Amino acid sequence: MRGRTCLCVWLAVLILVAVPSRAADQAAAPLTVFIEDGEVLFQGADLDLGELKAKLTATGRQKDRIYFRMGPNAKTAYVEQVIEAIKAAGFNDIAVAAPPGIETLPQPPV
Repeated sequence: MRGRTCLCVWLAVLILVAVPSRAADQAAAPLTVFIEDGEVLFQGADLDLGELKAKLTATGRQKDRIYFRMGPNAKTAYVEQVIEAIKAAGFNDIAVAAPPGIETLPQPPV
């Protein structure tokens, strides 16, 4: 019986170590802001610029890279305002995410 209990304990420990927590999964996910027309989407919520800044600040991940993706109808002036809100939240590493369906850059002609 003792060997069986020991085996169960080791299996439980192995499962806890092997399966990452949901918080770790969310922390590992890249931060992405979507800009579509006059809307900004972050973590599934439609936010105004003030709310975006507050949400980004609350993540505590200002040292991470943050991506933004623009929809086809995003206005340049609004994109600039969103980038300023991202900077105001303390992010310096800002990158543009490729549009959906484009995984790599096109190859140069040979």
